[in-house]
Amino acid sequence: MSEKEISFKVDTIVNDHWTVMQKIGEGSFGSVYRVKDECDRQYAMKSSDEKKDVGMLAKEVLVMASYEDSKHGLKLIEYCQQDRFSFIVMTLAGKNLTELRRSMKHRKFTLATTINLGIQMLEALRDLHEIGYVHRDIKGSNYTIGINADDKRNVYLIDFGMARRYKTEKGILIPPR
Repeated sequence: MSEKEISFKVDTIVNDHWTVMQKIGEGSFGSVYRVKDECDRQYAMKSSDEKKDVGMLAKEVLVMASYEDSKHGLKLIEYCQQDRFSFIVMTLAGKNLTELRRSMKHRKFTLATTINLGIQMLEALRDLHEIGYVHRDIKGSNYTIGINADDKRNVYLIDFGMARRYKTEKGILIPPR
């Protein structure tokens, strides 16, 4: 990340509401932070440089808002555009599948786990396609598991910055560009 891009230090207050706890990821889009609200509930905050990625983040918000009814979709909590940056606050998830596999003994899943993950990954894609979008960046690091006891066996599809609508809400196919 270049010096001009936005970066938040621990304990920074964002938008008078979110306290930054730690950076948990970084990519070409910007950074992801673990944040908490006034009640100490923890979330993920994805931020990006306003000038650079406003379109990508805004598109991600549209997809997330449509997709959050899926059991494989994280909940969108807040989206904010400011002069210097934009951010999304969403449900905090656990490890992505690439990290999880690397943490396993022999760096692979059991057959039963592989089948369960595969089924959930396909369900997540089906749900996204049903609302008219294709993801266009499917990889292990864009699937996460839940972080809480009640959802730690659930797979979530994340990172919709590359997603494209392929059909209208009425089901009419959109021609390729």
